[in-house]
Amino acid sequence: MRILVIDDEPLVGVMLSNYLSNKGHNIVSVSSPKDALSAMNPAIFDVIITDYKMVPTNGIEAAKKIRATGYDGRIILMSACCDSTNSELAAAGIDVFLEKPFNLDKVSSLIEDLCGVKKKVEPEYAECVGF
Repeated sequence: MRILVIDDEPLVGVMLSNYLSNKGHNIVSVSSPKDALSAMNPAIFDVIITDYKMVPTNGIEAAKKIRATGYDGRIILMSACCDSTNSELAAAGIDVFLEKPFNLDKVSSLIEDLCGVKKKVEPEYAECVGF
């Protein structure tokens, strides 16, 4: 999958990018919503993961601007603290709120679930059940 990571904390961007790249995803990481909107077309991504607390544009405002471009993929908002309600998140077009700190394996599973990706069946198991 093609995933865009937007986070003004370089360490988080690098950590997510490295982990998801190792899982076989194509990752682009930027440090601000402005960079994301000016440098590329959000529509090329299957999933956008954005931090909430960024200046001058927070993750909710970023999601609104991304949705305004016609983007119909999945948006995940991540934060250690978010003072918005579920209805505000939904109105901004955010599919899932991910609380920091998070487990990277859960992020990977969440992305697969959101995008309807079926897990690969291990070859030995496939032979046992007659696939």
